[in-house]
Amino acid sequence: MPAHRWLLLLLALAVAPASAQMLPSGTWTGEVVRAGGDRQPVSAELERCAGGFTLALDIGGRTTEVPEDAPATWRRGTLAFETGRVRLSGGLWPRPLVCTLAADDEGALAGTCQWGGERVRLRLSPPADASFGC
Repeated sequence: MPAHRWLLLLLALAVAPASAQMLPSGTWTGEVVRAGGDRQPVSAELERCAGGFTLALDIGGRTTEVPEDAPATWRRGTLAFETGRVRLSGGLWPRPLVCTLAADDEGALAGTCQWGGERVRLRLSPPADASFGC
């Protein structure tokens, strides 16, 4: 490959948003919004280690975790995960939350989750005191 093509490839990698390359560990905060507009505060304890991710969500005082045997994945700026069962405000029964969140230019994660038969929106802002790794 000619030298100028290598330089273009390196430049493209260097200018890619940091949010698409790394996912910081720490306490992420945001909200989940149900179809009817009901909003609940969310905090997410995310830790990225050499062996993968741990993720625990606190939604309106109820905590649910991503199981160790099916960890969250981070690929190309997208975080995908399925939690244990959680009951959202106004819901009768706890259900797993299956989410796909994409990173934006500010490093926040936003997207949709499936909660039983309902689609909900989830947005998380990165921690102010983030670290990379355990």
